[in-house]
Amino acid sequence: MRIIRFEDKTGQVRLGEEEEDGRARILAGDLLGDLEPTGESVTVGKLLAPLVPTNILCIGLNYREHAVESGAEIP
Repeated sequence: MRIIRFEDKTGQVRLGEEEEDGRARILAGDLLGDLEPTGESVTVGKLLAPLVPTNILCIGLNYREHAVESGAEIP
């Protein structure tokens, strides 16, 4: 079973089990918890990323002190 996150033709974001004909069987619940089939099947409009990113973390050595600390080349 391949679980996908997608927009249906109305723009609603859904979770579903991918079918071969460009459709998906709708799953109710939480992707990281329990999922239950609803019995409904809809056309997949647009595939989305599996998870919605909540935090973006970046690490950079754009400051001389940090680059020296980590033994990296000075940018």
